[in-house]
Amino acid sequence: MEIDAAQIYATLHRRFERAEHEDIEDAVAESHATAWIAREAGKVLHNVDAFCTVVAKRALSRELQRQIRQIYPDRDPYVQWSDLEGGSSLSEAPVAEEQFDAQAMLDEAPERYAEVLRLHYLEGKPLEEAAHILGISSACIRKRHQRALNWARRRFAP
Repeated sequence: MEIDAAQIYATLHRRFERAEHEDIEDAVAESHATAWIAREAGKVLHNVDAFCTVVAKRALSRELQRQIRQIYPDRDPYVQWSDLEGGSSLSEAPVAEEQFDAQAMLDEAPERYAEVLRLHYLEGKPLEEAAHILGISSACIRKRHQRALNWARRRFAP
């Protein structure tokens, strides 16, 4: 399995100009590891370089988003929810959120969206397990989840 690491690095460097050298190298290394794991699992990768490039772009994007959240915590909508186990974030929620009726929202949601939201948020199932329950692929469940969240934001935005 030949992988052109220099080409992947160059592609990432052009795309993410401000990324640190070490972050790009980590993303390339992660893409190699992912390709190796996929190969060992018996998956056929027809274009290994393209596969590794996509995996590396995703890894680097996640890392840069994580760094941005650390630098600008006020831009991260999830910072206030960091201590869910302690209950402090839930007890400090605004009154409007405390009075939110999840069941009413699920009743209004399209059936496909309601299934995903109910399984993931109310029953606590990971998206992969919810996909298995619904008999759909993990890519499909992630897309439905994103669409359901977008629908809920549009529907309940002030």
